[in-house]
Amino acid sequence: IQDLYNEHVAVLTTFLVGILRNDATAADVLQTTFTKLLDKGHTIQQASSAKAWQFRVAINEAMVGKRKNGDATTARGTDRLESRCVGWS
Repeated sequence: IQDLYNEHVAVLTTFLVGILRNDATAADVLQTTFTKLLDKGHTIQQASSAKAWQFRVAINEAMVGKRKNGDATTARGTDRLESRCVGWS
């Protein structure tokens, strides 16, 4: 887990700040992402899919945060985010 964190924390943080436009919220989502990795990471079939899994959880958690804050563009933004993330796995 520590290796995955070290390898992906910078890009995940930048990605989340870009989505959420708030450093503190991005840090919270990042923490939730890695907490879920600790809890459910054993279900990942291959190490190569760990990065894709992290980004998927991060996107989902970011959208939850945006919905809680009443962001009306969340539905449209999710489609664009998913299409941008396809090549990241």
